[in-house]
Amino acid sequence: MALLQISEPDGAQQDRKKKFVAGIDLGTTNSLIGSVVNHEVELFLDVNGASIIPSVVNYRESGDPLVGSVVGSNLNKSGVIISSVKRLMGKALSDFSEKALSVHLLEEESKGRKKLVVDTPSGKKSPVEISAEILIHLKKIAESASGQLEGVVLTVPAHFDDAQRQATKDSAKLAGLEVMRLMNEPTAAALAYGLDKKKEGIFLVYDLGGGTFDVSLLKLEKEIFKVIATGGNTSLGGDDFDEELAKLLLAGKKIQIGELTKYELSSFLEKVKNVKEGFFFKDNIDEIAEFTWEFRGKRLLSFKISEKEFINATKHLVDETIDICKSLLFDSGLDRTAIDEVVFVGGSTRLNVIRKAVEKFFGRKPRVDINPDEAVVVGAALQADLLVGNRGEGDDWLLLDVLPLSLGLETMGGLVEKIIPRNSPIPVSKAQEFTTFKDGQTAMIIHVVQGERELVRDCRSLARFLIDKIPPMISGQARITVSFQVDADGLLAVEAKENETGVTTSVEVKPSFGLDKDEIEKIISESFSHASKDKNSRIYQETLVELEMNLDAVRTAIKVDGDLLDASESKNLDDAIKKGEKLLREKIAKIEVFKLINDEINLLALPLVERRMNRAIGKAIVGKNIKNVSANSSCEEK
Repeated sequence: MALLQISEPDGAQQDRKKKFVAGIDLGTTNSLIGSVVNHEVELFLDVNGASIIPSVVNYRESGDPLVGSVVGSNLNKSGVIISSVKRLMGKALSDFSEKALSVHLLEEESKGRKKLVVDTPSGKKSPVEISAEILIHLKKIAESASGQLEGVVLTVPAHFDDAQRQATKDSAKLAGLEVMRLMNEPTAAALAYGLDKKKEGIFLVYDLGGGTFDVSLLKLEKEIFKVIATGGNTSLGGDDFDEELAKLLLAGKKIQIGELTKYELSSFLEKVKNVKEGFFFKDNIDEIAEFTWEFRGKRLLSFKISEKEFINATKHLVDETIDICKSLLFDSGLDRTAIDEVVFVGGSTRLNVIRKAVEKFFGRKPRVDINPDEAVVVGAALQADLLVGNRGEGDDWLLLDVLPLSLGLETMGGLVEKIIPRNSPIPVSKAQEFTTFKDGQTAMIIHVVQGERELVRDCRSLARFLIDKIPPMISGQARITVSFQVDADGLLAVEAKENETGVTTSVEVKPSFGLDKDEIEKIISESFSHASKDKNSRIYQETLVELEMNLDAVRTAIKVDGDLLDASESKNLDDAIKKGEKLLREKIAKIEVFKLINDEINLLALPLVERRMNRAIGKAIVGKNIKNVSANSSCEEK
């Protein structure tokens, strides 16, 4: 039946009051919030008139925590100052080195899960709580200008996994925000640049922020935006350029960066950052930058550096971003000439050395017609306006993000059955039928894994849950449908249903901590380098499973109808079974040996199979008239 579309009466859409929603770029170094007003995105300003809000929280001895630009003037006061909390989201203590934060990190166990916390004068605070303080601050800024917020689109790096995305949503919930959508940052940037207005094309988003580097390939086709591949490094950003420059300058004064106190490091990095920003858009490598810095209240140190020295000190960082771009193209099977446009996102892309390196590699100038600090929040605000129904006719577009890693289940033998492959567009839902391994099996453990390898031990475990009350049947007869559903935010739900009874069990996958981009890239790289080995391992395990199933079936047959074999046949089959059991216990023989013993067992069991069939037929017809049997057979054949 066709569905008819009915439009609103003339003027009704214009008369309807638009809802106040916003887009939020929750960045590692800085955060922004904006909303669509009169078809244009307007950014909200803090008390200092700035739209770029430092992602910094200061927990003090008394009073509410300070957030944003006001923290800068409080660097030498008591309390704990936390920056770059985004790097902590969905992580464990073991994921960090001492340079991760200038605060003391702890790990607590709660409800069987390890929880990362920071000790502050206001008590122990988790990354979720700290991030919530930044969101509360952004919310206050927006609501003081335009009233109560009804919803937000919150951006996350494309490589954020389930744990990091869930942690971000939890922060928003704690801040009292209604999250309409988690949106990948490169997708938001593409919308801001108006790439959705083109008919088709392949675009690369190069996003170098303060603390992270993201690169994404997007394909626009028939008004559908699809993220076809992502890459990056969660520990590479403008902060790392500052640190390399700081190390170089301090080394000239025989000072190690590790010798500085928290306050000294903050004040020196602020000076260094100003020097770096002085090299934005500059094209004179011999230009000299000079500044002075008071060291421990006693010595006024003078520093000077040329842009050429800065370029040499940070060349390895620039090269790393280009190498990641190369890997992304290789992974996607694309040549750099296939890229229609390169767009820049993130304040660090203002560096002339970055622009030159990208232009040289791709053979084209990158798009820089939007403030790189604002591109993500602009796209998020546009998406929020669309989702809430504020946009006019003809403004619709479809966004499709992708899964960074494959999702699957463990099957017999520790093998992985991939249900949703890597780079599948989301939201996505897929189902597959599984069955029991043993006769009379009434329960099954569903083990959900993530990764690209063939064996469970080489993949990451996400969740385990039990489905029971399966009717006892012969192995292979029960049918359990397992459904995977990934929502638009990239969060996974898994459901298992026994088809005969309708018994259903489900789980939402919320792991205690997740993977960063480096780990994901490593997983993908290892899947390629181990492809041949993994294939052989899978074949080997499948052969073992086949032998185990065969042994189980033959043992069951002997238990029921072993009297059908004579003594010699029984002994030969029993010897072969014992040989097969020994091979399975040791698991050291070559695959050919397992196949040979399996074939031998099948051959020796053949007389038993034939005689069991004859006995079953005999039982079925005993005491019946041959005419009735023939009549019944004829009816069944029709």
